[in-house]
Amino acid sequence: MMIRLLFLCLMFAVGCKREPEGSHPYEDRVLIQYNTEDLSELVYDYIAELKHDNHLFFETGYIASGANESILRLEFSTQNIMELSEARALLVDTVEGMLSRLNNSRVGFSLQPYPLTADQLELYIDFQSFHGVHVDPFFIGWVALEQGMAYYYAFNLENDRLDFWNSRTEPYAKSRSFVMLERQGEAKYKAKHPHKEKKLGDTHFYPENVAGTKRSPIGKNFHNT
Repeated sequence: MMIRLLFLCLMFAVGCKREPEGSHPYEDRVLIQYNTEDLSELVYDYIAELKHDNHLFFETGYIASGANESILRLEFSTQNIMELSEARALLVDTVEGMLSRLNNSRVGFSLQPYPLTADQLELYIDFQSFHGVHVDPFFIGWVALEQGMAYYYAFNLENDRLDFWNSRTEPYAKSRSFVMLERQGEAKYKAKHPHKEKKLGDTHFYPENVAGTKRSPIGKNFHNT
């Protein structure tokens, strides 16, 4: 418990150090303590929403900044069972929700560049369903967003008995476009095919006025005795 509390206290520490030319963008991050209470409150409000609405459970994360760039890293786990299209929608909704909160808040103005985009987010979702591990390894087992690229891996990535795995890599912008187009198509279909409620009206499968029978609570006919 103390370890988790210590980590949470450090998770939103911010580093400020210029990166040398040609260096890896994740190297030489220096974490420096500073007041991040407003940012922590904003992120934790969103984490609570993701937990209850999408069954995403926060594991760890931090925010760091380099040469005019801020990086927010969040890691989640979930028991959700999803195929590619569902996992893609989950990633897009999570990213867009986080960006909306950051870019429309006072604390977001202190993060560079402004407004933040998906390029400034590192997001990881570890799918831990028993079904994916032991029953069907072709469900999504791991999703990652790094440097504007989205990665989707099936559960067979984590199976050391297999020598292959199923995966898909695409720009985040493409993931977002796929999700928006799919939802647009669904909305158009529903507009053209409104749902019609089926009503039985006065029709009875087992009329009570049939001589010698009566309707039971479970819909079967029983002869009077």
